[in-house]
Amino acid sequence: GAPGAATAPPGHPQATIETIDSGRRDYPDADFSKFVIKEGGPALTVKLTGVRYAPGTVVFFNGAPVPTRIVSVNEIQGTIAATLLGTPGRFPIVVRGDTPDSVSNTAWLIVAYR
Repeated sequence: GAPGAATAPPGHPQATIETIDSGRRDYPDADFSKFVIKEGGPALTVKLTGVRYAPGTVVFFNGAPVPTRIVSVNEIQGTIAATLLGTPGRFPIVVRGDTPDSVSNTAWLIVAYR
């Protein structure tokens, strides 16, 4: 690592979310649409990019685990069921590793009124 960089304890690297992409384009502004979707619609596969997505890492939406696919050490996808997207609100997304203290920073998905 770089001099002065913070390092995680050996064996317990912390996953980090850097960007979120809803994959939907519900609004004319593509960047806005990455984290704001309209309520309802089909299941959503959200793409998270960041660092340290190891085997066993799981995406959590609003506190509940969702089906997760690890694409690479820098990309993970979580599939959020349509039933979870029917209520407007601001919902937290985190990724958790294989230890209780291995939780990423929080990204937010906003579900807006249709």
